[in-house]
Amino acid sequence: MLESGSAAEPVEALGGSARLGERLAQRGLIAADQIQPTLHLQERWGCRFGEALIAQGRIKPVELAETLADALGLPFADLIADPPDESLIDPRERDSYLANLFLPWHKIGEALVVACADPSPELRRFVTRLYGAQTRIAITGKFDIIWTVQRLFRDRLSHDASLRLDERSPEFSARRVVTKAQILLGVAAGLAILAGFLVSPALAAATCILLLAAFYGANIVLRLLLFGAAFIARSTGHRVTEAELAALDVASLPVYSILVPLYREAHMIARIAAALMRLDYPGIMAQTPPTRGLVNA
Repeated sequence: MLESGSAAEPVEALGGSARLGERLAQRGLIAADQIQPTLHLQERWGCRFGEALIAQGRIKPVELAETLADALGLPFADLIADPPDESLIDPRERDSYLANLFLPWHKIGEALVVACADPSPELRRFVTRLYGAQTRIAITGKFDIIWTVQRLFRDRLSHDASLRLDERSPEFSARRVVTKAQILLGVAAGLAILAGFLVSPALAAATCILLLAAFYGANIVLRLLLFGAAFIARSTGHRVTEAELAALDVASLPVYSILVPLYREAHMIARIAAALMRLDYPGIMAQTPPTRGLVNA
């Protein structure tokens, strides 16, 4: 029952994006009149047809995976209802699982079944090199793989998120507030001040007062400079016209991730999410004055 499947790209094996849209429409997951607009969005965004549908909220990732599995004659792997055999999971391949969106799922006889979100030729060759020619492919949802990896390696992922930078490059980490060099400098300065008070208390006191006044004055100057720069920046910056925006190739624009930290603010989530959804990019580039975050949230 488990076959290796075609080596063709999934969408190509279906006859193209339009054919995939027809299969989704036949299953009642999308309306037939949604196919063509999504094809235009796919071209504009430079992504795959299924990803464009998911981004619009028209289908769920698991529905796309089920459709692909059915179309390619491959089994569908529900990693939530039927988790992978943990004895097959290699902790050393954790990053590879996430980067390539695959997981060893089950072993049937001598054949290892690998669940993946994208059974592309490249992935097939990759898992064949890892596990051998008898490897079989099953289709699963992208987020099923991500959630499963997070569950299996929760402690290690949390450790890496908190401490990996400090362990690899402590000089770039904010975990250590004071460096050894700063500690040594502070001790040397403290000893110098103590020696000064022992030799000449009056001169040492006057020197300390002078240094404090200099630091205070420098702080005031810096604040004034920052205030002036902020005032000038409000009237600068490059703004584009609506015509220039219309001529842009949307697929070539940079992609931004918006991180919104929340702590005990559950009552704000709905308003923040709604405000984020109202952001118009790249249309925001033509707005004057510049939009300031979520001021309307």
